[in-house]
Amino acid sequence: MREEDLGQQATTNDLFDDYGLAEAVAGITGKKTEAADEFAFYILLIMDGLRSGPSEQVGQVLKRSVELAFPFTETFHAALDLYCLDKRGMLAGHGTSVELIRELIRTRS
Repeated sequence: MREEDLGQQATTNDLFDDYGLAEAVAGITGKKTEAADEFAFYILLIMDGLRSGPSEQVGQVLKRSVELAFPFTETFHAALDLYCLDKRGMLAGHGTSVELIRELIRTRS
């Protein structure tokens, strides 16, 4: 699909704007044909799962997808740095890396 066609394909959607979604898909696929085909295949599988009614499997696949993406994030790298500091004993008196992360989650939720 050409970039100028994206605006014509846009529909009202509360989850995504078409431009942002197009940018995300381009980033995920690297604009490569094989990656785009594979990505589309997985999206279609998820859509089919949703059509058959509420599906715990769809939720599990989406959660697992987030888990698989996590190692490529800056958050992962920061957590790994924190973990390494903990293992080297450089957090003494401040709690373990797990305790610090859990406390942050608890106070921000």
